[in-house]
Amino acid sequence: SAFEDPMVNSLHVKVSGCPNGCSRHHIANIGFHGAATKGDGNQVPAYEVFLAGNYGNQDPVRFGHRVKAKVPAKRVPLFMNEIISFYQDNRSKEEPFNDFVDRVGT
Repeated sequence: SAFEDPMVNSLHVKVSGCPNGCSRHHIANIGFHGAATKGDGNQVPAYEVFLAGNYGNQDPVRFGHRVKAKVPAKRVPLFMNEIISFYQDNRSKEEPFNDFVDRVGT
């Protein structure tokens, strides 16, 4: 399971309600900030997604890469499961998440 994987457990996930970044979503391994998108012709709550940010360890601080598509708020748990599973299934043995994102892209 993802929760038994030390590489996954070391990830920083941050969520902000808006782009102001109070939770520092832009420097998390996986970050979200509130937004809106069109769904069935109506505006629905969504999140902008940022991947491979960094802070607080020996690597330099860096901003995450913005993913081009917004994720509807109700689909964030599914998105998290998919991104974590993709990382676990396709990384090199001890490849950190940010290195993996740099290698495969956003």
